[in-house]
Amino acid sequence: VQTTMASSSTSSQQEEKPQQSIQDRIDALPRDCIPCDTCEWTNDNHNGTEQRKLMRCSQCHLAYYCSIECQKKSWKTHKADCRKGKELRERRGLSLDVSTPQDNNLAPKNDECPICLQDLSDSSSPTGNATSSSQNSTVVLQACQHQFCFCCLRDWQQFNPNSPCPMCRSEIIEKDVQQAAIQRALLLAGRANQLEARNLATSQQEVEELRQEAIDEMDQCLKGAEDKPHIQVLITKAEILSQSDRHDPQEALDLFNKVIELDNERHARIKLVNTMLARFDAATAAGVVDEEAQRCLDEFEKEMEEKGMCNVVETRLEGDGPARQTQIRLFIAQLYEKLEEWNKAKETYQNLLSLPDFYPVATGPQQRAVFLGLARCGYHLERYDKAITASHAAIECARHYPDVHKYIALSQKAEGDLQEAVNTMNRAALYETPWDDDHRESVLNLYEELKAELEARE
Repeated sequence: VQTTMASSSTSSQQEEKPQQSIQDRIDALPRDCIPCDTCEWTNDNHNGTEQRKLMRCSQCHLAYYCSIECQKKSWKTHKADCRKGKELRERRGLSLDVSTPQDNNLAPKNDECPICLQDLSDSSSPTGNATSSSQNSTVVLQACQHQFCFCCLRDWQQFNPNSPCPMCRSEIIEKDVQQAAIQRALLLAGRANQLEARNLATSQQEVEELRQEAIDEMDQCLKGAEDKPHIQVLITKAEILSQSDRHDPQEALDLFNKVIELDNERHARIKLVNTMLARFDAATAAGVVDEEAQRCLDEFEKEMEEKGMCNVVETRLEGDGPARQTQIRLFIAQLYEKLEEWNKAKETYQNLLSLPDFYPVATGPQQRAVFLGLARCGYHLERYDKAITASHAAIECARHYPDVHKYIALSQKAEGDLQEAVNTMNRAALYETPWDDDHRESVLNLYEELKAELEARE
């Protein structure tokens, strides 16, 4: 019995293979299905008449060449991408700092808000900087240590921009407490996302508590301003809500739709004022008075003065509606995906592409996100040809970014072409994110799963 057990143990040890690193697994992949980045040579296209082993750029791991001559010929165009890719790869493996700044815990000099006279003495320890605390909603200014209600100081700064401390006239370091709250909310949400992505959180509850703290920051900014909410606050809150598992995605969707409505109203107002400014200029040049234009500008200027803004006649207004709405509609489409409302998501993405100013306004990552969104929608709606077409458009944007090949492979598998699905994920493993081991491992796992399924069929 002992001999049998020993023999069995030895046999199992021999069968156990040492675990390969991600890079070793990628280095073992065939390269016949990808072209030389200079002359587009592939062994598959030459039917074995001449075999060349594609070499990978050793610095960035982004490009492949069939010869040293092709590598030298491509260097002028590849140099910038090579340096950027090398920097990303060198950052890989470095420790990730997901900490948030520690509060200074300044002791406030006053127990009453100097503006509304509310008693603040029962509040727990304030934040020590000019951001609101979700527990006590107070702000302690760093320069003079005077304490205020968040809402009071926010409103004070809105009507008295760049003004000193209302209590002692010391210069306020924190010029905009609302913007500081937005930045803190984004920092908290970013920390939550990084902890979640890197599996560094002790529990999902820790991640969700950070997101909830960020949402509380935005709720404090909206308190008392329901009739005229700050659009950036609404956008920030909606974006964080869309990431949270504690909240219904519909809640974020409703906020984004409200932002679009407010932004459209604002953009229409700016367009009207710019029109009136042009009429005002034309009338002034002609030495006459345009009473309608003058009345409209007087009303708008009065509104701006109440908000502490500059003279409207001296400053031409520009709307940022198209750029902002591109990002908002992108969020809305992604929320429809989260709700698995694939047709609505597809329509939202298609509407974005049909906008006349989409390509001039949208950034490269936004364009890629739209194409990838359409690919996901096409796959889930079983329109595999559409999924493949949209994925190829995303690859044209950048073949090295995450998941640009995934829905081509899944669609090819769904259509029964498992060999092409394996080839696609082979390319994905060679091309995608050489700076991100977590993503490369997920790509390799899908490639190996498809390959095992193909081999089982054969």
